[in-house]
Amino acid sequence: MNTPVSGRWRITVVRPRLRAFTSIELLVVIAAVVMLAGIWLPALVRSRERDIRVVCMNNEKQLFTSLQMYCDDNGDRLPLLVGAGSWPFDIPIGVTGAITNYGSVKKTFYCPSTAPRFTDLQNWAFANSLWNFGGTSFNTVGYTFAFAGSASKIALQYQNQTLLTELHTNGPAVTVDSPGTREVIADVMLSSASILPATGADNFSAIFGGFTQNGVSYAHLSSHLGKGLVPAGGNNAFKDGHVQWRKFDASNASSPTKVRTGGSTPYFWY
Repeated sequence: MNTPVSGRWRITVVRPRLRAFTSIELLVVIAAVVMLAGIWLPALVRSRERDIRVVCMNNEKQLFTSLQMYCDDNGDRLPLLVGAGSWPFDIPIGVTGAITNYGSVKKTFYCPSTAPRFTDLQNWAFANSLWNFGGTSFNTVGYTFAFAGSASKIALQYQNQTLLTELHTNGPAVTVDSPGTREVIADVMLSSASILPATGADNFSAIFGGFTQNGVSYAHLSSHLGKGLVPAGGNNAFKDGHVQWRKFDASNASSPTKVRTGGSTPYFWY
């Protein structure tokens, strides 16, 4: 309001009185925030998982493209796994070298879902990384390659010598594969045991293999671990070039996801 002061007018500002939250109002606000977090956080987690799967899928597509170019220059034949290596993700340097020569880079060989335990530093960026774990004999990578050769740890009936249709005589039956259903690259899913039906008791999350970096020992874990410490699934690249997400299903011996390593330990699944 305006009031006269000695013949002049003075402007008086009336300030609104600030009111603090009551305890009940504060509880209502907190409850609303918790409810919104409960709605949005799972959605954010699912979105992040989808993004990781897409990066993984693109990795396998790039690896396949390099393999396809290699085959085009080598009579349609895949490189042979010849040399040293103990587990299916120990790939002889002659094979990783052939793939990198046709455009793939080291980072492409590793699924991002094994972070934060395995980052670029553990995978390939350090001199004492997984990439260099095998010295001049092999590289330990994040995908398995279902190729033939004396160093292959994949069961014989699942090994491939070409990206074309081929006859497989090794195994329980003679089969002719279909490029659209025959896997050549797969996410690493490994466990200490292969009890069926598979559960977290098979141990998919802490498989020790002797890898250390700067005095720290790192246990291997499966890609795309889901609830119950069992893989949610994995990406597979097929002979015809498409990459498909396959849900992990090890409910029994005839399920789509099977042990593919001929019974050696640790067990590798896809």
